[in-house]
Amino acid sequence: MRELWHRDVLRETGVSAIANSLFSIAFVFVVFHGQPKIPIAGPGGLERDAFLQCFMVGLMSALIAPIVIRSRENAGKLGYELVHCFTGLFTLYVRAVCFAIAAMAAGVLVQAFLLTAIFPLSPNFRQALVFKALFGAGLALSVTPCALFSAFKQRQTPEPPESTD
Repeated sequence: MRELWHRDVLRETGVSAIANSLFSIAFVFVVFHGQPKIPIAGPGGLERDAFLQCFMVGLMSALIAPIVIRSRENAGKLGYELVHCFTGLFTLYVRAVCFAIAAMAAGVLVQAFLLTAIFPLSPNFRQALVFKALFGAGLALSVTPCALFSAFKQRQTPEPPESTD
């Protein structure tokens, strides 16, 4: 049973990473398309959109995956029982916003460090696109399992007592 829960966490984490990577690509394409060099800092720089990217990736990672698991549970498709650590949709939304704020705080710092370490000069569009896609996937890979493990615990079935015959 435990393997099923871990499989579901891995699947939802992978889906989250792919989705957030695609959203990051779309955002970079819309905002920076056509610019030969993209500044790292300052107006119109990559670091300014880091706040929005980190917040949105954190929010989607912490909100969508638990909703998917909960809906699969309600449809009876899990094959195991879960204990809800928090009940109600409001609590789910509050938790997702808290995860998003934490992802934004940590993600902006990590992204600023990585951008200046990897690109001593301004990156071109393709480099920025690849960097943001990988960063969005990496952030989702770290937030989604944390959100799932904090929202649900697998119900432990009691062991039958040993017979003393």
